[in-house]
Amino acid sequence: DRFVSLGGRTVIANDARADLFISIHCNASVNYSANGFEIYVLSADGSDNNARTTAAMENAAANFESAENRRRYATPANTVLERLHLTQYQQESVELAGHIKKQVVPRLGVDDRGVKSANFYVLRGALMPAVLIETAFISNAEDATRLASPEYQDQVARGVADGVVAFRNQYEVACSR
Repeated sequence: DRFVSLGGRTVIANDARADLFISIHCNASVNYSANGFEIYVLSADGSDNNARTTAAMENAAANFESAENRRRYATPANTVLERLHLTQYQQESVELAGHIKKQVVPRLGVDDRGVKSANFYVLRGALMPAVLIETAFISNAEDATRLASPEYQDQVARGVADGVVAFRNQYEVACSR
């Protein structure tokens, strides 16, 4: 167990020449009734206030990183190169997120909070389709009980895996034409 910087996580994936980057998290909110499952893809701007708030909470992990990393994360995503990078895998990331959501939500019987977009540091730099999955709200008592359950964890894992397979199958069919 060791802390891997937010940017370092995509470096590991890129160095391994990974086909996908999937970051799995537990959500949290000051609204203790907030619950459900949601998936995020990278964008310079959040899709809504909740998305921006979630990204800000997740990005706070950067406070445990080096000053150099914190400066890099603070760079606005507004240069042409940065904007190109943000959109390079966006459509594939959205498709991956949709496949995962379609597999996970029915298995879990939880609220579907949808596919959203926000500027998550952990997704920046991924040179492949990338998603951030919020499995449930640890700040919600019912969701927290679910999250502690090995059965729930297994269903999340199986749903994510089946979503990845469905995504792969979509691309194999498209490439065979």
